[in-house]
Amino acid sequence: MKKTVLMTALMAAFTLTACEDKQATQQATQQASEAVNNLAQLKKDYQQLESAMTAKDQEITRLNKLLEEAKTSQSAGDVVGLQVKIKELYKAKEQYLLPKEGDVEEGEGTVQIVARVAETNQAWLNDLLMREMLVEAVDEETMKAFDQSAQKVDEATLQTHYEEMFEEYQKEAIENRLIGMHNVMRMGYMGQRNHLAQFSIWNESYNGGAHGVHHTNYIVVDLAKKQRITLNDVFSSSVMDELNLLLQGQYLVVRSNYELEESLDMKDFRVSDNFYFSPTGITFVYPLYELGPYVLGEVELSLNYQQMNHLLNKPFQQTEADGFFKDDDF
Repeated sequence: MKKTVLMTALMAAFTLTACEDKQATQQATQQASEAVNNLAQLKKDYQQLESAMTAKDQEITRLNKLLEEAKTSQSAGDVVGLQVKIKELYKAKEQYLLPKEGDVEEGEGTVQIVARVAETNQAWLNDLLMREMLVEAVDEETMKAFDQSAQKVDEATLQTHYEEMFEEYQKEAIENRLIGMHNVMRMGYMGQRNHLAQFSIWNESYNGGAHGVHHTNYIVVDLAKKQRITLNDVFSSSVMDELNLLLQGQYLVVRSNYELEESLDMKDFRVSDNFYFSPTGITFVYPLYELGPYVLGEVELSLNYQQMNHLLNKPFQQTEADGFFKDDDF
């Protein structure tokens, strides 16, 4: 009897434990299933949120682009026609005597400095042009130090610089018994088309020797953005190799026309960052001696829009509204 009761109790205990294990397993399975479902839902929610964020970013980009275009359009609409006059900023000239020295007879020489700048009806543009005149007159290190000082380049600043230059010329010319020294910087106004205005600075100097040297620096200004336009504004780095090849082709024509010796290794040929817009395209200007002898002067290589319109950054590409028709063959 006791054995029977004991066996019955043990069997009941085993049965109860088995039931509890089965329930625990079922509960764990259910929890795991719920976790998988929750994870799947979270993943789905994340993907939807990610898509929404991407769409929002694209919309923000689109709206910013529209805003920038609106600002540019508004600025372009605000551009006024320039009124320009050329102003003499500085002019000094002095003759000096060179006393007889040994077998060298006495003589005379002249030092001279002339500076003329364009003056417009736009104050910000006048400041920009004044700064460009100083860039022409000093070396890069001096200009860098001047910019770091945050000092404004105005008429008084330039006049002070030219006076110091004139005194240095006087001293150097007499000490070295030069027949003369001069520096002439003349700014010219090339004109305006829509929001683009162009100026030039012709810089000619003589410091003794057989002849002087000269160069012309061209300044293209965006009147809407109120800043100077650089080569990188007009062309992206990705098209420079193709642009270089087109200009090499123009240079080879010049070299053939003037029967020049092959003094330049074409691997050293570069795209000049000194340029101006013409009615039919862009002209790139190279300084004395870079592409040929002194007698050749500054070399101008021109590309028309038919040749390189596709290379221009979009704001500078010509359209039919500008009179450009890509199918023209004349």
